[in-house]
Amino acid sequence: MTEKNQLRISPKLSGFVSNALVILFLFVLLSILLVRFSGCSESTSPAESLKIPEPQGKKCFFVNSLDPIPVQLERRGKIVDFSIPKGFPMVVRDLLTNSASSALPLKECDNGYAFNLNSGGKMQFLDQGVILFKGSLRMEFHKVKERYIVKTLVSTLGIRGTTLILSVEPDGGNTVYLAEGKVDLETSSKQMQLEPGNKYNISYDGSTISKNPLSPDDFLKLAPDGGSLKLWQK
Repeated sequence: MTEKNQLRISPKLSGFVSNALVILFLFVLLSILLVRFSGCSESTSPAESLKIPEPQGKKCFFVNSLDPIPVQLERRGKIVDFSIPKGFPMVVRDLLTNSASSALPLKECDNGYAFNLNSGGKMQFLDQGVILFKGSLRMEFHKVKERYIVKTLVSTLGIRGTTLILSVEPDGGNTVYLAEGKVDLETSSKQMQLEPGNKYNISYDGSTISKNPLSPDDFLKLAPDGGSLKLWQK
């Protein structure tokens, strides 16, 4: 009778073992897939997939665009072209070129100053300022406790709170569009305080500075996101 019972139980036990093995196999397979997908997710991040050097030193800006924007980043001797995502940190001494046809929004970490690096623009990040090498940069500051420094190869701007555009022209000269606020300008041979509502053209060697009232088109350039002319024109 024992042998008969064993014969009756064996098919049930065999089925149970088979089901357990199937469940175990599916569990292992699912675990492997989760690990692989997790690994893909991490490896496709810009810093790892493109081997961008990890940021070292003070983080001074982060990217504030909704969608990734094509750029060229120079960091610690390595040059990488990639689409930069929102929140990507910029550190002191990073060089950034906007390769897109649209502006690249950036936000300063400590005080929230808003910068737009326009198409083709190239800039470097400093501890308490930036250098613009090429193209144009729109900047919006609230009140600044200490002067914020923005440089080109020709001029140095000391900013205390304002909205302005700084442009490096093809001939090496600079143009400053100043909507409001106080800005000190210094070149190798000139020093002056810029007055709001004016456009300043600086020669390639910094020896000549001309001033003209902002035109309606200039005010529209200064308005955030193509905003209203009435918002800026006073």
